Amino acid sequence: MNSKYIITSFFLFSICVSCTQQVGNNTSLLVVQSVGGEGLLFGQKKPYIINEDGQNKRYYFPQDIPLESCPEWSPDGNWIVYIGANKNPKFSSDNDIYAMSISGDKNIRLTDNVDYFRNSIGCPTWAPDGNTIAFSASIAKSQAAIYLKNVECIYQSIECSLNAKFLILGGSPNWSPDGQRIVLDSPNGITIFDLRNPENPIVISDYGNLPKWSPDGKKIAFSSEGSIYLIDATGTALKYLVSGNNPIWSPDGNEIIFIGNKANDPNLGVRIDIEGMFPSTAVFSINVDGTNLHRLTKSNKEVVFWITWMK
Repeated sequence: MNSKYIITSFFLFSICVSCTQQVGNNTSLLVVQSVGGEGLLFGQKKPYIINEDGQNKRYYFPQDIPLESCPEWSPDGNWIVYIGANKNPKFSSDNDIYAMSISGDKNIRLTDNVDYFRNSIGCPTWAPDGNTIAFSASIAKSQAAIYLKNVECIYQSIECSLNAKFLILGGSPNWSPDGQRIVLDSPNGITIFDLRNPENPIVISDYGNLPKWSPDGKKIAFSSEGSIYLIDATGTALKYLVSGNNPIWSPDGNEIIFIGNKANDPNLGVRIDIEGMFPSTAVFSINVDGTNLHRLTKSNKEVVFWITWMK
């Protein structure tokens, strides 16, 4: 990773103008959602950004608009999809997927949670062309499905339909770099769904979750029971990499960024406050060959639960 930064976040919105003014064209930012941290109560959420080496921590984003979870920047860097609370919520989990422009002048609702079982919607992910998102949603008490949603309406300033197209049973979708395939965790394991051949999804591992394509489309990283694995997209060369969760690839494909705990650094323990006991976590990087494990976030008092790249 060259000229990279990392952002840890809780409420991440109104990023807008200040963000676009200060981020260079070739700079990648890693957005991290976490709870707690130095000087914050457990329930407090505040974004910060650090350099790749973990130095120069600074609070970066105002919090005028609360971001619930799962921010994902569009391929062109001009939009963010995220799960956010609806206005005048009817219940505690009254959330939907929204698209917000970086300028902050548009915030468009894309889904209607009453279409899904128990109003449960999973994290959205952009297709490489920026015209479609994939997301998961519950369709039964213990069953989820992947849906596709065309979002060209956000570019055309027309009203967006709240409908989405059912694709396949499963969760945690992630697009291949060419936009032709989606990897997901299905009831049968890590599965590749080819949009050109929808009748024949291919299971490449019979266990795992949170799969992510490598930038060159040749490998997939995934989590399983607190460990991270790499596997070729053909389903061969399965390899244990490191203890941790929620792996994502560095833009150059040479490293895996992930959420780790005391197994990666004994200084991380348990955070105790009035809401209970929670294992402290941090963001780490490691080379794809298993060398050079490096801790990126420094607080021992926060619980990181989401990481993604800002474009």
